[in-house]
Amino acid sequence: MLQLRNLNELGDYAIRWQRRMFTAVPVTQLHRALSLCEEAGEVARYLLKEDLQVRPETRGNLTEELGDTLGQLCAIARSAGLDMDVIIDTTVNKLQRIEATGLKK
Repeated sequence: MLQLRNLNELGDYAIRWQRRMFTAVPVTQLHRALSLCEEAGEVARYLLKEDLQVRPETRGNLTEELGDTLGQLCAIARSAGLDMDVIIDTTVNKLQRIEATGLKK
């Protein structure tokens, strides 16, 4: 079984997987962005189908779709040379700043 220890490894693995699966054309950031939109759409369709509720018997489906979305997001970040830990830290800092100051930048 594949062991990934963090989001950077997930992104790197997703990039390698995409290169193996899509050999006819090079995978670009546009391809990854479109795949991210597709996966996010699957999450939205799941939530709409479930009437915005997550039932225990279908939770696995949502887990898979969120994982696919996260993988695409990590692949975009890693292929742009970004570190997921830095992205997380930046996001947390932004949320804390917003919480402390309201919606002012």
